Amino acid sequence: MKLNYRRQLLLTVFLVLLGNVLCTLLRHWIYRNIAFFLCGLLWLFHPVMAGNRVATKKELNLIRFLGGGILILMAIFTRSYAY
Repeated sequence: MKLNYRRQLLLTVFLVLLGNVLCTLLRHWIYRNIAFFLCGLLWLFHPVMAGNRVATKKELNLIRFLGGGILILMAIFTRSYAY
């Protein structure tokens, strides 16, 4: 199964929801951060464009930075205490 934009976005939403559910049920913040980190790695190593467009190298690097980099930074620098 090849990941296109829609499948990758749905996988990202699923991972974040799973991380939030585990965080709430097990009452430990690290599960949410692991989910965001995994989503960031997914976007960092497999950037995809919406639609059937062929992306240029500059666009793929922008997707890597925005999609992957920001999610990884959120995972590293945030910690949630809301239960």
